[in-house]
Amino acid sequence: METNITAIPRPYPWQSEQWAKLLRLAQTGKLPHALLLSGESETGKLDFAQAVARYMLCRQTLGVNDNANEACGECRSCLLLNAGSHPDFLLLQPEEPGKQLRIALMRSLNDFSASRSHQGGWRVVVIEPAEALNISAANALLKTLEEPGEQTLLMLVSHRPGGLLPTIRSRCQVMSFPPASAELAMPWLHAAEDSSASDKKATARMALALERAGQRPLRALRYGEQQMADSIDHFESLVEGVASGEVSPLQAAEDCSRLEFNEALTWFARLHVQRLRTQVEDNERLSAGLLAFNDRLTQATQRLLSTSNLNPQLVWEELLMDWTRARLANS
Repeated sequence: METNITAIPRPYPWQSEQWAKLLRLAQTGKLPHALLLSGESETGKLDFAQAVARYMLCRQTLGVNDNANEACGECRSCLLLNAGSHPDFLLLQPEEPGKQLRIALMRSLNDFSASRSHQGGWRVVVIEPAEALNISAANALLKTLEEPGEQTLLMLVSHRPGGLLPTIRSRCQVMSFPPASAELAMPWLHAAEDSSASDKKATARMALALERAGQRPLRALRYGEQQMADSIDHFESLVEGVASGEVSPLQAAEDCSRLEFNEALTWFARLHVQRLRTQVEDNERLSAGLLAFNDRLTQATQRLLSTSNLNPQLVWEELLMDWTRARLANS
């Protein structure tokens, strides 16, 4: 049973609309028993869920001060959350990143749901990522969704809601988290790095990182680090070298296989889409092979999700050779 929670009292600036909606629901007694927080990874959905947990469990918010917009951080409940020992909060995650959420964890959820609130208020459960539920665990969760218990809030954090059972999705109210605008993300990135908005070099670096991250600020913070930026630069030069014929697909595949596979695939997809967009804007002809390469990237992602015995170098060799053929067919 996991109880660790971050110390973020309120959500990020780009989550203000979702937070305002949550407050309206909670303060008017219309909060559903289950929320599905849906959107791409590294936009801060888990932090949002934990900020909600802080608010719901704080002894100075609902029923005491219904106009409070965040947890007090000082009451016994907030202190218990800070210590990771609040008996009315449950965070369920895989034992290792990329692994499944198994039935044993759902049994702890069933025990949690069947018990009474220790603090006399709400109980909150966060499951992340929800798409990691295996079929047995998903079926067990369905039973809890049908009978969650009084004053119990379940929040399912999902980066791929399509990977959830339709019966689970239908029992949750969806709250969507789109990528952040630069207007909201850039000031936060400057603050996170303790730099000034007047620093043109830092601003340019962060803007590039945010664009490379697909407008996902938490990922952009990682991508702005020098070592990560150098890795992305090297990857892009390899892919461009393959496209121009200066680098062989086999040589590039060897280098690419050392990278985190899923992340590098997103870099490849972004480069490919950028090329397609540029060619369309320049009124260039797009071959069927180049367009079909989108399917190859999707298939590679599906292989990553469906097997634990993936050979990254082999997949990269296939991808880069297909990329070469697609580029030649379009020349």
